[in-house]
Amino acid sequence: MLGLGKGVPSLAALLSGLLAIAFAILLAGCGSGTLISATAGAPARITPNGDRIDDVATIAYTLARPAKVSVYLLDEGARRYTLRDNLARPAGDYELTFDGTVESGGQRLVVPAGQYKYVVEATDDAGQREERQGSLVVADADTTPPKIANVAANPTEISPYNPDLTSETFVSYRLAKRAWVTLYVVEPDGRRTRLSEPVLQEAGEHALRWDGLIRDKVPAAGTYTAVVQAKDDAGNTAEGSTQVTISGAEEPDATIVRVNFSPHQIVRGDVVKVEITVRNTGNVVLRTQGPDPGFTYTTKDTFASVEGGRYIDKANLWRVGVDWEGGLGAEGARYPYRWGLGKDLAPGEETTVVGYIRVLEDFPSLRLYAGLIHEKVKYQVDRVGQQLIEISY
Repeated sequence: MLGLGKGVPSLAALLSGLLAIAFAILLAGCGSGTLISATAGAPARITPNGDRIDDVATIAYTLARPAKVSVYLLDEGARRYTLRDNLARPAGDYELTFDGTVESGGQRLVVPAGQYKYVVEATDDAGQREERQGSLVVADADTTPPKIANVAANPTEISPYNPDLTSETFVSYRLAKRAWVTLYVVEPDGRRTRLSEPVLQEAGEHALRWDGLIRDKVPAAGTYTAVVQAKDDAGNTAEGSTQVTISGAEEPDATIVRVNFSPHQIVRGDVVKVEITVRNTGNVVLRTQGPDPGFTYTTKDTFASVEGGRYIDKANLWRVGVDWEGGLGAEGARYPYRWGLGKDLAPGEETTVVGYIRVLEDFPSLRLYAGLIHEKVKYQVDRVGQQLIEISY
């Protein structure tokens, strides 16, 4: 058997060497070489003063492979202003826009005028760290924030369904300089929702309306923080806040159980008797307003016209009503004949409301129907118990 000569490496040694070379090539392909390249900033001088001219600089860089990236400014005293902090980025080209502002205490503030060094720092998965630097001048900087003061809500407690409370509040505030103002709400769990579009306001006293809804829905009962945020044209922001309590947020529910109109044939000028039975099917007491059961309308009346207007509809109260095809309210006030429940109706409780309508119309017949009205909220039950009333002369 032939053997390997002296000085000739063994097969195992050859294989081991080849594997080492391959592994070195693999490492070279994956983790060596320049990590950041083509770093540039333009323009080299910005003036963040709100005139929209040279207000923004773009810092561009390229990553050769995935890395965690931080971008920051250093002023002449080596004070650091963070723009991006340790963000994971895949390989590729990137542009960061700098409008002269940095985060400070949860707000944005324009940095002071001066000479700055911007630094793009990247660390890849293998721990290789590189940075690239450039220079940036900030001049004519508007560093005065649009301060918000005297933030207050009136009223401080609102309710979507409690008739003793309003369903909206007005948040007043004092603005120190001209700025775009937006109203936000912070929910008990910390979620922040915008309530209004930004509106340009001059310095002075102002107020914003909140209808008590969040994302167009009635929120749960609790204490909420209303936040007024102002942002000037340079990018400075400021905030002020106040507390608003929402109570009585559970939606009430009710239905009509029975409707009866009698008699079905009358002489013009006679009275039709109305009987409507209501059941509270929710978990909230139903509050009501007059006129009380037993009140007599004529077909020329409306709930708003009788007794000097004392029965004009009041938000969140409950009444039953009667209307007729082609009647007074097809385009305007529906259910012109309305009666109160006679008492507050507890959950699960029923009551029968009796009322009267004197018919003065020159029609051969009227088709009456009933409804249940949650005043200024909705028609809870609509057009039920239809009955034809024939009229003779």
